[in-house]
Amino acid sequence: MEMPRAGEAIKWIRATGMPVIIHAYYLEADKVEYDTRDYVLDAEITEEFWVLEKPKDWKRIDYEITSCQLIDGKDLLGKEMTGIYNVKIKRTAYTDNLRSLVEGAGLDYDDFRKKCPFATFGRMARNCSMELTEDIKKKREAYQNKKLFESLQKRVAACREKEMAK
Repeated sequence: MEMPRAGEAIKWIRATGMPVIIHAYYLEADKVEYDTRDYVLDAEITEEFWVLEKPKDWKRIDYEITSCQLIDGKDLLGKEMTGIYNVKIKRTAYTDNLRSLVEGAGLDYDDFRKKCPFATFGRMARNCSMELTEDIKKKREAYQNKKLFESLQKRVAACREKEMAK
């Protein structure tokens, strides 16, 4: 699987410490144009095709990118880009990347959506500075450590109660 132009987003996601989750949409339609080489410059690389009618059915499956190769370079028009190649994926549970980012930083998701109703994960990835990215990573780690500590506290308390009951 190759995903040119996705590299910058993946770099950012990795920098936050989040797993890289992609959403794959499988569409069922009769009118599909598979040969787009006359219209899409990198169609042979991306295997882009066009669905020319409203899909009859669709399903979404989420995957985690477990490994990939990121290569900095230029696209066919000479624009700087980071391509992602040799992608290995595994199926994962349905994931809301924005919710994971917000909650992983220890914030309340519903409160965040009220304050930032137009926020999307893509906008966050494109607009966050590396300084903010490091801050997100630190908050995620602190939040995860807090959750782990709370979980351990509950287990210790349960063990103590069990011992006391004997």
